Amino acid sequence: VRFDGGMLRLDGVHGDAAGIPVAVGGGIRLLGGVRFALGAALEADLTRMRRLLAFSTNLPVAGDIAAYLQVDGPSGELHVRGVFQSPSTASYQDFSFAGAAGDFYYADGHVTLSRVAMRYAGGDVSGGGDIDIWSPERSSAFALSGWVPATSVPVIANINPDGTARAIVSLSGPLTRLSGQGYAQVTGGNGEEVRTTV
Repeated sequence: VRFDGGMLRLDGVHGDAAGIPVAVGGGIRLLGGVRFALGAALEADLTRMRRLLAFSTNLPVAGDIAAYLQVDGPSGELHVRGVFQSPSTASYQDFSFAGAAGDFYYADGHVTLSRVAMRYAGGDVSGGGDIDIWSPERSSAFALSGWVPATSVPVIANINPDGTARAIVSLSGPLTRLSGQGYAQVTGGNGEEVRTTV
């Protein structure tokens, strides 16, 4: 840590936040108004990581995650952007997925997931969304699309086991009680096609 020209510089600083090890670099301008320009890297299981974000403390998540983030701006108007990756299998409620990775951005009470991608049930799912963390129920909206082998879908596996199921889904509502609608279709395989809305 050193002070230089009104800037407190933090290079190679290690500490912890809510019991999670964090490596920090960058600086904080102290003269002429406090302004942050920091980078931080951290890795932990999702159960512990929830402690850092009040809106996520009740989310039923499990698994490991690594994140790198940049914090910029004055103390009363911070902007945070970063990337995250889950190196192994993670879960949300009853859904297990692998290799989750994406980009996020925070400003003015909103966490925006500009890109999220993961492996699910032998296929790929991607999308993005927004969480209003200042609203009492954490109002959220997400859009996802993906594909899985038809064998991963009950009933469809009996109709066209070698086919591919594709879907587009939009979800919205309180973060812990999302609901939504979507469109799905099965193509390929034996030629039996299935289309449905949910």
